[in-house]
Amino acid sequence: MKVDVAVGGPELRQISALARLAEDIGFDSLYTAESCHDPFLPLARAAEHTTRLGLGTSIAVALARSPVTLAHLANDLQEYSRGRFMLGLGAQIRARPARRYSMSFQPPVPRMRELIGTIRGIWRSWQTETGPNGAWFTPPPHPYGPPKIHLAGVGPRMTQLAGELADGLILHGFTTARHLRETTVPALERGLRHSGRSWEDIEVIAPAFLVTGATDEAYERSERQVRETIALYGASPAYRRVLESAGRAGLQDELAMLARQGRWREMPGLIDDELVGEVAVRGEPTEIPELLVRRYGALCRRVTLMGPFHQDPGTWAGLVARIHEITCEPVPS
Repeated sequence: MKVDVAVGGPELRQISALARLAEDIGFDSLYTAESCHDPFLPLARAAEHTTRLGLGTSIAVALARSPVTLAHLANDLQEYSRGRFMLGLGAQIRARPARRYSMSFQPPVPRMRELIGTIRGIWRSWQTETGPNGAWFTPPPHPYGPPKIHLAGVGPRMTQLAGELADGLILHGFTTARHLRETTVPALERGLRHSGRSWEDIEVIAPAFLVTGATDEAYERSERQVRETIALYGASPAYRRVLESAGRAGLQDELAMLARQGRWREMPGLIDDELVGEVAVRGEPTEIPELLVRRYGALCRRVTLMGPFHQDPGTWAGLVARIHEITCEPVPS
């Protein structure tokens, strides 16, 4: 199993050092998210300061951008990183494109299908010098080929779309074993069958919420952060299916009500230990590798860790090395 790391929205001053450290620790890839900052710009600096580390967005808000803009950004990062870039796209919930970018959200699935097809068509025209090439706006071909496109999916329709046409499916960290079994896997298999593909044609990436720590203080801090994250996602109707899979449909209504009232600090108090255990991988640092593989190994070939790896590089290096050593079960046939 490959092990990646997500760094959220790092400041540009930090990304070079973080990327070098991630490569030294042994991570396979580093991902940036579209949270506080643009997810693409930090990766240019990360590419400059690393040689082996894969680089990608996880995720960029797809429907806030034109396919031409995304095609240019991804093509340039693929060339600059010498073939190490992955374009991770997601629709996110309605509020993100609408409030942050004043862009329309609906209908997300058919728009995403068209967006990905258009991006690939643009890349193909640039690489093969066929199609809509212009006298002024056609980049020259490069030897690294087009980047892979990974698509984030939570609901069944977007997950099925990933199975049909994406190179990878990015799961959401806010999920449960039951949701994976009853919603994600069947939808992904429908998409694969529809396009005549198999499990070997797609890479499933699992971002994992971890509750762990080398000290009691670190463990408690980790658990508190996971509770806050679960409460935040649980307040959105887009993630109601996940709470339903844990038998907590009513909790979504409670969290949404508190969010509407601006009572954000009260929300984590509704997340009990049982739900934390349903969503997160929880244990001592030495237990985490086996727990991760037990939970995701039959479905995923990559797991993305989220945490302050720069604060304790030695512990994280040991964790990554151990995950690399463990043999996973075969992917479903």
